[in-house]
Amino acid sequence: MLSGYKVSGRWEFPKFDLRWIALLAILLAGLYLRSANLGRAEFSHDELLHYYAAKSLIEHGQPQLPSGQSYRRAYFTTLAVAAVFKLLGESKFAARLPSAIFGAASILLIFYVGAKLFNPTVGVISALFWAFYPQSVALSRSARMYAEHEVLYLFMVYALYRGLEAPQVRSTFYVLRSTFDVRWLAVAAVFFALAWQLQVLTATVGLALIAYSAAMLIVISFQKRSLAVLFTPWRTKYGLILGSSLLAGAGAFIFYGPLFFKLIEPISKPLSWWTSQWANDPRYYHYLLSKLYPAMWLLFPAICLAACMRAGKRSLFLAINFIVPLALMSISAQKEERYILHIMPLFMLLSAVAAEAVITISLRKLYIGLRKQSLKPALARATAIFLILVVSLFFIRFSPWFIISKRLPDTVEGPGYFGDAYWRQACQYVKERMKPGDIIVTEFMATHVHYYLGRIDYIIYNPPPAVVAQETKRDSEGWDRELYFGARLINSVEQLERLAEQNQRIWLILSNEYWELTTSEPIRAYVTEKMTLQEPMTDYHFKVYLFLRPTSVRPTSTMRSTLKIERRT
Repeated sequence: MLSGYKVSGRWEFPKFDLRWIALLAILLAGLYLRSANLGRAEFSHDELLHYYAAKSLIEHGQPQLPSGQSYRRAYFTTLAVAAVFKLLGESKFAARLPSAIFGAASILLIFYVGAKLFNPTVGVISALFWAFYPQSVALSRSARMYAEHEVLYLFMVYALYRGLEAPQVRSTFYVLRSTFDVRWLAVAAVFFALAWQLQVLTATVGLALIAYSAAMLIVISFQKRSLAVLFTPWRTKYGLILGSSLLAGAGAFIFYGPLFFKLIEPISKPLSWWTSQWANDPRYYHYLLSKLYPAMWLLFPAICLAACMRAGKRSLFLAINFIVPLALMSISAQKEERYILHIMPLFMLLSAVAAEAVITISLRKLYIGLRKQSLKPALARATAIFLILVVSLFFIRFSPWFIISKRLPDTVEGPGYFGDAYWRQACQYVKERMKPGDIIVTEFMATHVHYYLGRIDYIIYNPPPAVVAQETKRDSEGWDRELYFGARLINSVEQLERLAEQNQRIWLILSNEYWELTTSEPIRAYVTEKMTLQEPMTDYHFKVYLFLRPTSVRPTSTMRSTLKIERRT
């Protein structure tokens, strides 16, 4: 049942095998978690960007935001959302359907990669881990590019390995007695281009490739018990890869420095609006990742060691392609778990290799013990498998992954990609009380206000001057307008006072999460002092303020007579 398979060989299950049943059950469970109640949660901020871009693509032929600004980030995702909109109409379910499909496909893909690189049992175990991984489930339920990116990235890494560690076949290109499979390298290049279009962090695979080549040079030197390989690296394909990569990087830096800095920009500075207290905390990644599964991270060195001892070069390749991007993004100024989703399948594969080794040892021990009890071989084998399945199912049922993942289809609101239902409540409150001529003001996260109310007049935001120059446009009246919705930008108390002098009624809708992060203390003090907090809308997530300018009243004849008497007195 647990026999190994060569990378280049074909595999197939026997006509009747429990792993077929297990894979089918895993796929159905993963599909349910990623598709049930898909349109229930409200849109999150990032989802609405693709919603507007896809809607504009259908209506005008260009992916644009309400301001007319072009939005081409993750254009592949926008195309997929627009295609589903044409078939099913515009809805939250339709916008999220492409991600759900790719999320389900990722379960099959991780099984395929595990079965081809190792054996079908590793494929089934890795599919099981991935099907219930909470971040994969959550982001597969979001109209964003992460589910698509994880599929493209995983297959790119697999194709890259097949191209680098090619057997000697007809399509092989010989370099210094070493081999490359040009077909697989071409496939890897295509998938790299697609993944790069979705997420620039795909570029970290290049540094992982350099690290893998250096590691293989060290391994070869130990195998040959000679340091000559390290001093003459051009004699191996790993030295060729390492040398050419370093020369290409040096050339790019010398002849086109701006490109080099553009490549490292995503991991070298925070986003313009991200100034939270944990943004530059190096321990944040450890806290963020370990809060769901501390045991797996504590055991990660043992997992890598067991995987490399069992599968050698294949596990080493996966481990380096996981560790190097993780280390690079751990020094990034902005740390979010969704930014490493694309490398998490590699971690699942390594864990599956280690788990398969444990299962193999356990099966052998159980089988030997049952045989000593005079059970027949077939019955002993079946009993051992049954006991392993019972223990595994018990562990899965009470694991944090399973508990969290099974709740996600019923989640209505939460941080980020889980939906933001409270914005709908706040906007509905304002909509029911608005009068003609009212002004709508919000803070940085303005996407929801435009979606529910149809317009935004002003945004309170205090970005650095460099960001103002890049992300705003000055209008004829001297106001800076942001590029997403064309709303005027308020970044000082003087501008707020000017707005209050010119308008009778002003609504302010703000999120507690970003209000203190994106505005200055004087502006917050002015709002608290001059505007009225709407008590029914006081909530942990958001607040609604209303400003009413006192109306000037003309004195009547009675009032004038009273004033004259008072003056005489």
